[in-house]
Amino acid sequence: MPNQCSKCGSKLSLLNKMSGTDLCPKCKQEIESIKLQAQKDYPLLLQDIWLDKISVEDATPKLNELIDKAKFKDTQQKEIISNCFSRFADDVLADDKLTEQEENKLLTIASLMGITQENLKNEYRSILFRLSVARINDGRLPVLSNTKLILKKGEIARMEMGATILKEVAKYEYRGGYSGVSFRVAKGISYRTGGMRGQRVNVGTEIKQEDSGIMVCTSQRSVFLGSNKTVEIPYDKILSMDIFDDGIRFHLSNKKGALFFKLESGHPVAAIINASMQNSLVSNQ
Repeated sequence: MPNQCSKCGSKLSLLNKMSGTDLCPKCKQEIESIKLQAQKDYPLLLQDIWLDKISVEDATPKLNELIDKAKFKDTQQKEIISNCFSRFADDVLADDKLTEQEENKLLTIASLMGITQENLKNEYRSILFRLSVARINDGRLPVLSNTKLILKKGEIARMEMGATILKEVAKYEYRGGYSGVSFRVAKGISYRTGGMRGQRVNVGTEIKQEDSGIMVCTSQRSVFLGSNKTVEIPYDKILSMDIFDDGIRFHLSNKKGALFFKLESGHPVAAIINASMQNSLVSNQ
């Protein structure tokens, strides 16, 4: 059991000794104050880096010093980083476009905060989707080197993801009654003559899975490759699209009824199709 404060060397009281601390009350309070101030300064310094008030090179040792003083719990620092990164992402996505300069800046500060590509894929999945859409909106379309689809001459594969084609099915129920007459035989017992009349009544619709597979988006078309069905969607046949967080619905000039696909996200697909259609219009002018 120590007799002196490990920081200032002053004699410890019996109460201090019994509490198991090696710090006097004054030093303990000072260290706690430094810790709380560092916890406040950490997100402020990240904000200054983002606003270019201080360079990454100059800020890095200061960040490490603050982390050391703050004595963060894992969940505490993680929450601060998550809030800051989400706010920074909102800044660059305000116009729904992501320039190369903005992307490099965001990835640099993400790396500085310890956010890895694995974190982006798992913990920041929704932000990653928004970034991919904004990158496409900026005209920077992805290029796939390998795809299951056999490409046409001059065609470029842009995106491939798991997909399910859905169909709208009418729901029916049988409604009917008895024909003929009935008469009482005994108490609680009746005898009915004739047959049962009824009809199927449409009571609405429901969405059912028709097939599962992948959706491949290219510079010219989107193609669903399923286990039992293949559907090609040429971009010049699209009349309109309905975009959902988890899917997309196409209305085509050469098909009756809409085509409905459940996807990991409908927004990147819609962005690629829109950019490809715009590129086609420009090249044909």
